[in-house]
Amino acid sequence: MELINLGYRVCIAAAFLKDASEGDEDDDDDKNDEEQKEFGRFLPPEQSESRPGLIALSNSLAALASKRKQRRLRSNEPADNLAELVEEDDIFEWVEQVAPMFGAILPTFLHCIFFPNKRAPPTRTSFDYPRISQESQVFPSSTSPMLFSFGCMSPALGGEFYRLYTSASDGLSFNRLMNALLGYGGPTLLIIQSGKSTFGAFTASPWKESKDFYGNHDCFLYRLLPGPTAVYRPSGNSERFMYLNSFARSRGFDRQAHGIGFGGSTEQPRLFLSESFDSCRAGSDDLAFEKGPILAGRIDGGVTSAADEMFEIDNLEVWGIGGTDVVKESLKARKASRDVRQAYINKARKVDKAAFLDDLRSGMIENKAFAHLDQVQGRDGTCELLGEQK
Repeated sequence: MELINLGYRVCIAAAFLKDASEGDEDDDDDKNDEEQKEFGRFLPPEQSESRPGLIALSNSLAALASKRKQRRLRSNEPADNLAELVEEDDIFEWVEQVAPMFGAILPTFLHCIFFPNKRAPPTRTSFDYPRISQESQVFPSSTSPMLFSFGCMSPALGGEFYRLYTSASDGLSFNRLMNALLGYGGPTLLIIQSGKSTFGAFTASPWKESKDFYGNHDCFLYRLLPGPTAVYRPSGNSERFMYLNSFARSRGFDRQAHGIGFGGSTEQPRLFLSESFDSCRAGSDDLAFEKGPILAGRIDGGVTSAADEMFEIDNLEVWGIGGTDVVKESLKARKASRDVRQAYINKARKVDKAAFLDDLRSGMIENKAFAHLDQVQGRDGTCELLGEQK
């Protein structure tokens, strides 16, 4: 636990130093005074070592160390006894599997101290502490340990987080969720809270509506809480990574699952949010991602049933990630996509109105609006009514 807590505090310190050095480059005194007031947001919460996010991350390291020792010693001794001492090789394997960015914390901190006004060399990936500027039910503060946990999982989860959707403000609406995702050109982080569990998925591929799976290997499923934290990366056995299929696309004739899914099949994705948000599912096994439980209560490795894999959504948030530049470009792409869709809608409305008017005039639709035209004959200012005596 001491190692994880130390990494968290060093990471906060590096973020503070980076922000301070960027503020020094600005000559605007008023802005500097304003930024000085903002430095308080880098203070870690009191008793941060007791926060569930850090405990879950620490438990993941202890669990991996226990499994390695059991494999090596072929021992039946309880895992708790074997995890009393974490070795160097345990940390290396844990960093590779769960927290690839944890090893970048100290080099980032040292760079901020000795080279405060210089960018890191392109050959080295820095730890960029995730930043949020919008309200969140998941992250209670800008220094939330859960942000630290996400930042450790992938370099794409560093920098600015932009909230695309939240059930707390937008409601549990699949149409609003689709509207937030479709056209957005950057990586996204899906966060689900159900009971004691916090879990979800990350994908670097843009979302689109399709009856088939799509995406690339830059994605994973995860369990953040309760501990131990777990990250299920692509297994290499399948490319069924992400899936978005609404009922309106096929009117239900495709006989496939309608909603958002990851892994599994089009009939039963491994992680699935249905269009109605009922009967949502989080399985522990599929070909696309590594095996492991996503929901709380299945961490003990017991036999799972279909009922154990179902969950109800208490809170759902989707964040655009990848850093400030990536988020800006992705939002521009979404706006352009929305403009194109709106242009098609407007064009369809005009075509429908013109066709409707033609049908009225042709008599295909019974209407008396143009009946007077059939009763009037003549031209050049003279007309004769049908049936009028000369």
